[in-house]
Amino acid sequence: MSMLELHGVSRSFGGLAAVDNVTTTFEPGRIVGLIGPNGAGKTTLVNLITGVIPLSSGKVSFNGQSLNRIKPYHAAHLGMARTFQIVQPFNQMDVVDNVAAALLFSQGGHSPASARAAALPIIERVGLTPSAHKSAAALTLAMRKRLELAKAIAIRPKIVFLDEVNAGLNSAEIDQASRLIRELADEGITIVLIEHLMKVVMSICSRVIVLQQGRLIADGSPQDIARDPAVIEAYLGKKYLDKRHGQ
Repeated sequence: MSMLELHGVSRSFGGLAAVDNVTTTFEPGRIVGLIGPNGAGKTTLVNLITGVIPLSSGKVSFNGQSLNRIKPYHAAHLGMARTFQIVQPFNQMDVVDNVAAALLFSQGGHSPASARAAALPIIERVGLTPSAHKSAAALTLAMRKRLELAKAIAIRPKIVFLDEVNAGLNSAEIDQASRLIRELADEGITIVLIEHLMKVVMSICSRVIVLQQGRLIADGSPQDIARDPAVIEAYLGKKYLDKRHGQ
C-alpha cells in the first residue's frame, strides 16, 4: 500500500518547467534514491510535496489525505520530516534545545523540561551526546548534519526527505549515516534520499527515481537504473558504467 502518491505533479517558474508531470508512489519502510543532474528538480519536488511552494498542477496525497494546499508546519504534524542541503540549525541554541524545539513543535504534551529530557536519547542515537550542550554554531559540518537528522527523528516521522545528507562528509561519517538510515527504514520509516554519491545509492536504496529537466525518466532497482541508457546519458555517464565493469 502506498503512503505517498504523486499524480501529474508540476511546477513552473515563468516559462520554465522545474517539475514536469511527475507521477509516482512511495511505500512504507523503503529507502528510495532521488537522483539526477544539478537543476533536475529534485529539491523542488520535495518542496512541492512538503508545501514549501505550491503546485502549478497535479495532486499529492499522504495516507489518503490531499496535500495540495498544505503548509510546511502541517506536513510536519502529519509525519513528514526533511533535512536541507544547507543545514539550518538554531545556531545560538545548544544541541539539546535544537532537538527539544522540534519535539515541542511537533508533539503535544511536552513542557520545555520534558522536551529536553526526551531529546537526550535522540541525541545519543545520532552520536552527538558529547556535544549535547554545545551551541549549534560550534559544531562541525558532520555534526550539524547529524543534528539535522536528530531534529527530523524528533517529530516521529513516517517519511523523511534527506537532501544531500552525505555531502562534505568523509567515508567513516558516510558509513555512520548510512547505518542510521537503514535503522530508520527497518522501523517502517520511508526514506527519500537526494544523493549524488552513487556508491551510497547502490548500497542502501531498494529503489531509485531519476529526474532530468523536471521529468521522471527512470524508476526501478539500483541495478536496473545503473544499466538504463537514458540514465547513463543524462546523469551517470559512460565513465561510471566502465568503472562498474572494471574497464
